[in-house]
Amino acid sequence: MDDRIITRKLEILCRRAVVRWCPIEEWQVRLATYYAPDRYEYDGEWMPLGKHAGFGALKTVLLKATAEVPAPTMPGGQMYAQFDCEELEGLLSVDGRPYAGIDRNHKRIAAPVPGRRTLEIEAMSVLRAYCQPELRETRATFGGGSLVEVDAEVETAYYDLLKIAEGQSVLLE
Repeated sequence: MDDRIITRKLEILCRRAVVRWCPIEEWQVRLATYYAPDRYEYDGEWMPLGKHAGFGALKTVLLKATAEVPAPTMPGGQMYAQFDCEELEGLLSVDGRPYAGIDRNHKRIAAPVPGRRTLEIEAMSVLRAYCQPELRETRATFGGGSLVEVDAEVETAYYDLLKIAEGQSVLLE
């Protein structure tokens, strides 16, 4: 079978794994320069995130929002917090307590328990620019977050079939 057909079918299956999507609204943002724990130089006050949400390299990006975390609606369903971000590495705190790391490999994490929750993210923008100066002109982005319910069986099938397809392409080479 043509690789393009397999890729397309896997994309459809991946999308069908998400059965509910609830955007987290009204993010606030504040930029700062970090010097030490509890020592920051702020670049202004808290303001609405907006749609562009691009941040220069090596800036500390502080984000906060309040969200109603729903319970899963289907048997075996799992709720996740999912973030649309590039070149940000940081910590998600829930209700003032450290909860999980967020980076390019952890854009979707298990959601906190259902209820009204305060979400705060403290992240470094383009952290790699410390050791790769050529990245200092790169901008990080944050496009918001959402709470998603995932059908674990469909998602497991997607990953199983993805690995089979990857293995098949290696064998055919």
